[in-house]
Amino acid sequence: MKMNNYVKTALLLFFSVLVALLLAEASLALVGYSSHSFHQSDSLLGSSLRANAEGVWKQEGNAVVKINSDGLRDVEHALEKPQDVFRIAVLGDSYMEAFQVDFERSFPRLLQQNLQHKGTLAGKKIEVINFGCAGYGTARELIMLQQHVWKYKPDLVLLAFLTANDVRDNSKALNKVEYIPYLKFPSF
Repeated sequence: MKMNNYVKTALLLFFSVLVALLLAEASLALVGYSSHSFHQSDSLLGSSLRANAEGVWKQEGNAVVKINSDGLRDVEHALEKPQDVFRIAVLGDSYMEAFQVDFERSFPRLLQQNLQHKGTLAGKKIEVINFGCAGYGTARELIMLQQHVWKYKPDLVLLAFLTANDVRDNSKALNKVEYIPYLKFPSF
């Protein structure tokens, strides 16, 4: 008889906790809180944007974030560049990734809009592709260029370098992060 009471009590406790967790999750969703994971582990880059991730970023600023199918904070772009397009690739860190603002207010998007309003370049439409990712220094941006950017056949590549942290992001001694790649220089 006692065993049945213990089983009933354990089941009641289990389902009570389950209902409480579901209610907490629903409450957080109703107020717009989310803990989306936009980044993933990457064997070459240390980390990269997770393809097709989307959600609301509220850590700094407040913006809807959508990552495209190729892991870029951008709209979808065809790999094959149309003949009537002048394609610009932008590499950079969190300033280019720009989770703090809606995509339409990010630097790469504003660059495209401003260049299009100036007319065409050599009779071609302007297309800017955003390859920015938080925490990237030039070593990781070089890997991004080699592994991902070239397949889009850009006509121009822009590198956004932030003196405030990109020097540190390129040095294992300064950055002290083990899982990301760093440039290795020969010793003399």
